[in-house]
This record gives sequence, C-alpha cells and structure tokens, in this order.
Amino acid sequence: MGQVTQAAVATARLIPAVLLWIITFTTITLPTVLFTLFSTSLTFTMNATTLLLIVLVFASTITWIVRYRYLTMYTRLPPEPQRKEPQIDLFPDTQEGYSKPGLANYLDEFLSAIKVFGY
Repeated sequence: MGQVTQAAVATARLIPAVLLWIITFTTITLPTVLFTLFSTSLTFTMNATTLLLIVLVFASTITWIVRYRYLTMYTRLPPEPQRKEPQIDLFPDTQEGYSKPGLANYLDEFLSAIKVFGY
C-alpha cells in the first residue's frame, strides 16, 4: 500500500508542476521570444553584380526544371500503335450521266473553268 501512496503523491506533485511550466511557457516565454524575433531588423547589402548572378542562377534553374521535367513528357509516353494506311481510290469511276461531254470529273470541270483566267 505504501508504493501506491507514493505514486499518488508523486503524480499530485508532478501534474501541477507540468501545468505551471506549460502555462509559463505559453504566456511569458514564447511571446517574449516571438516579439524579440519579429522586432529585429535584418538588412542585406549587395552590389548589382551579385544580384545579377543570383537572378541568373535562379532563372537558369527554373529553365532547366521546365525543360527537362515538363517539356520531355512526350518522350516518356509508350509507343503509338501502327496505323493502317487508308485505302483511297485515286481514280474513281466517273458517272457520265449528268456531266458535260469531254469532262471526266469535278477536277477537270474546275480546271477548265479557271482556264479563263490564264492558269
């Protein structure tokens, strides 16, 4: 029974100490550190050459990322399956019932019509 009592007393002393530390840290220590951090003035001094080099390195990095990461996506695609060549009848049979004599198809009619303009 003595060990249970000692554990209860240790817990009764530990819980208020932990709570007091948490309250002290969140209400005093943390705001003080944050106020000190945010009220500090930070100044950088650099010449134009250094600034130009930084911009050049940054632009080169962005260009490299875009070129090799995004513009090469099509090279990583699986190969496209082969397509069959379409079967096209280059010289279709002409219907002679409604066309003018001597003209075989629409192309001949068109070419004879533009002969007027010298072509």
